[in-house]
Parts: sequence; C-alpha cells; structure tokens
Amino acid sequence: MRKYLLLLLVFTLFLTFGCVNKQLIETNKYIAEAGWSFNYPASWQVAGENYIQEKTTGKTIEFYSEETTREELEKWIAGEIKRKLAGQEAENLLLNPLKVTSKGDLTIYQYTIQSSLESSRTFLENYIIFDGKRKYEFRYQNPPLAEEEFMKIIRTFIPAS
Repeated sequence: MRKYLLLLLVFTLFLTFGCVNKQLIETNKYIAEAGWSFNYPASWQVAGENYIQEKTTGKTIEFYSEETTREELEKWIAGEIKRKLAGQEAENLLLNPLKVTSKGDLTIYQYTIQSSLESSRTFLENYIIFDGKRKYEFRYQNPPLAEEEFMKIIRTFIPAS
C-alpha cells in the first residue's frame, strides 16, 4: 500500500511541476518590422500594433521603437517624465527617479511613476533600451504585471541588427 501511495505522490508532483514548467517555457516571439524581437508567454496575445496582453488578467506591455540619437532620447525622456507628472487624471509622483545602466552595448533607462486615484495606486514602469541608433520603449503597469514577470520577458530582447 505504501508503495502505491508513494507512486501516486511522485506522479502527482510530476504532473504539478511538469505543467508549471511547461507554462514557463512555452513562448511566442514578437518580431518587429525593424528586426528587433522578444519572447512572451504563450498565454499572451498581440493585442494591437504596440501591445502584448494576457487578456484574462489584463497584464499588458506596451512598446514602441524608433531611430534617435542619445541627445534626442535623453531630451525626450525628460519631457515624458515632466508630462506624466503634470497629468491631471490622477496624482502622479516620481517614485523611482531616472536610472541609467549599461548592459554590453546597450544603455538602459528606467523610471517609475506612482499614480494614485482615490484608493487605488498603480506603478507605471518605464524601461527604455538604447543601442546607439534606436530606442526601444517598454511600458507596463504594476499591478497587474509584476516586475519579475516583465523582466523574464525583457531578458529575451534582441535589438535590431
């Protein structure tokens, strides 16, 4: 009897962790016309020209890309932060100021706007990658999308060649 219970337990664990791992591994690939790409979970869909979304949860990543110079990009980022903080639809606060890091040949700009409306609070996360010729802008709201989930997707990013 113990042998059968042990086999049943092992089988149950295998099914449970096997399904979870399968969900984490199965992805689709978004490839932009300009040649840049990233992978996203298979449960998500391309919801528009510049969006991917998991419709059942509302988790969404918005993205844009265009050619630019570093000077133009940094001026644009400063203007975007100012514009978002001046928004009247909610109380907006620069929670995480602009942080600039490098990864290989890429420069990464990140900042977070906290947006509060009555009793709800959302973090508007902004992640911009610059390859020396092109900016790749990614935006998402936390919640519903957690930073760890976003980072799993963004780690698969490949710039245009």
